[in-house]
Amino acid sequence: MQESILCSLENSNNLNMIGDVKQSIYAFRRSTPKIFIEKYNEFLKNNGGSLAYFNKNYRSDNNILQFVNLIFNELITKETIGIDYKKDSQLVSGYDDNNNVSVKVKLIDSNIEEDSEDEKQKANKNELIIQQCEIIAKHISDLIGKSYSIGNKTGSYTYKDVAILIRNKGDFLNELIKTLKCYNIPVSASYKIQMFNEIEILYLLSILKVIDNPLDDVSLVTMMKGKLGNFDENELMQISIGEGEFFYNKLLNYLNNDNLKFKIDNFVSKIEDLRFYFQTHDLLSTVNKIIYENDLLIYYKSLPNGFQRELNILEFIKLCSSNAYSNSIYNFLNYVESIKDNLYEIKYNAGNNCVQIMTMHGSKGLGYPAVIVANFGSEFRINHNTSECILNDDFGLGVQYRNNEKRIQRKSIVQNACLLKNKINEINEEIRILYVALTRAKNNLFIVGAYDFDKLNKKKFRSVY
Repeated sequence: MQESILCSLENSNNLNMIGDVKQSIYAFRRSTPKIFIEKYNEFLKNNGGSLAYFNKNYRSDNNILQFVNLIFNELITKETIGIDYKKDSQLVSGYDDNNNVSVKVKLIDSNIEEDSEDEKQKANKNELIIQQCEIIAKHISDLIGKSYSIGNKTGSYTYKDVAILIRNKGDFLNELIKTLKCYNIPVSASYKIQMFNEIEILYLLSILKVIDNPLDDVSLVTMMKGKLGNFDENELMQISIGEGEFFYNKLLNYLNNDNLKFKIDNFVSKIEDLRFYFQTHDLLSTVNKIIYENDLLIYYKSLPNGFQRELNILEFIKLCSSNAYSNSIYNFLNYVESIKDNLYEIKYNAGNNCVQIMTMHGSKGLGYPAVIVANFGSEFRINHNTSECILNDDFGLGVQYRNNEKRIQRKSIVQNACLLKNKINEINEEIRILYVALTRAKNNLFIVGAYDFDKLNKKKFRSVY
C-alpha cells in the first residue's frame, strides 16, 4: 500500500530511497522485503535509478564487524535474502584502530527435545535455562567497571551499557530476571501476558467478588479453598449438605459444634471484616489489607514461577490504585471483565542505571557498548499454520482438496506450495532478525545458548533451508 502511494507521487528524479533489506524484520506487520530487492536489482542495472552502498559502520569495533561478516557471508545470499552479502554488503569499520575486542560464544551441550512432554526432559530444559542465566549474570558481574573504547570514545562499563537480547519472551525471561536479581544486578524489562488468567490474580478477584456479593457461590468456594480459608474437599462436602440456598447461607447455618464450626466462624469473620473495612476505605487499601495481612505475596512467591507471580500481584495493586474505581468494587470488576482477555504489559524497572532486557525486534535501531544475545539453540516456531486456507504473496490462496463422494480431505498442491514458500520466508525473517541482534554491539558481544552437539555435527553441513 505504501509502495503504491509513493509510486503515484514519483517522477523521474524526485525519490530517494534509504534502507537495508538485511534489517527488514517486520513481516508480522506485512512488510514486504521483495519490494526492496526489486528496487535494488533495478538500480543495480541503472534501470530507473542509481545505487549507493553505505557499508561503513561507525557503531561497532572492527572485530565485531569481522565476526558479523563471517556469519552472514554464509547466511545472506542471492538464494536467501536476495543480495550477495559477501560481494556487496560486508561491513567495513569506520575507524582505523582495532581495540582487540573479542566476540565470545558460550554453548552448553544438551540433548533436549524442545516439544517433549516428558517431565524429565522438561526439568532438564529448565536446568539449561538456569545454567544460561547464571553464565549471563557472571559475565555482567565481570564486565562492570572495566574500561572500553570505540573510535575516540572511552568509558567504563556500567549496568545501563549492557543489553540482553532474546528472540521471544517467556520462561527464559522470567528465569533471567530472577537470576540477575540474585546477583544484585538491576534490570529493566517489559513484556505482555494475559494477567487475569493467572491463579494469583483469579484468587484476588474471587475475594473482591465475595466482598461485593457473598452469595456468589463460585467465588466463595474459590476463596475458601485458597489461603484465606484452607478448606479441603471433605470439609466443603460437609458444608454443602447443610441448609440454605446459597453456599454462604450454608456456612451461617452450620450447627455442628466441632473443629469445622470453629474454622467456618473464623472464615465468616474474615469476610465480614473485609466487607466492613471497604465501607470506610478505598479499593487500594482493601486490596493491600487482603494481600499483606494474609501474606499472599510471600505465599505466591514461594510457588513455582514465584517471581512472575509476585510481579503480577504488584501490577494488580497498581491497577487498583485508579481513582475511577476507588469506591466501587462492582465497577472495578466490570472493568476487569472487559479487559480480561487482553494482553497486559508488565514493566519491571530497577532504575536508570540497569541492564536492559529486550527482544531482538525491540533492539532495532539501538546500540549498546555490551550486548549479550541469549538463548541460542532454541527451536524456531516456523510454519505452524494449520488453517484450511493459506495465503502466500506468490501463489495466492491455497485451499484443501476435498472429495465429498470419497470422503477425502488433504492438502492440495497449491496449499503445499504456499506452506513451503511461507516457511522459506519465515527462515529469511529469522536470518534478518539475527543480523539485527548481532549488529547492536559496539564493543563487547557475548553469545550464550544450549544445543545438542551431536545434532550440531550432523546439521552443520546442511543448507540454510
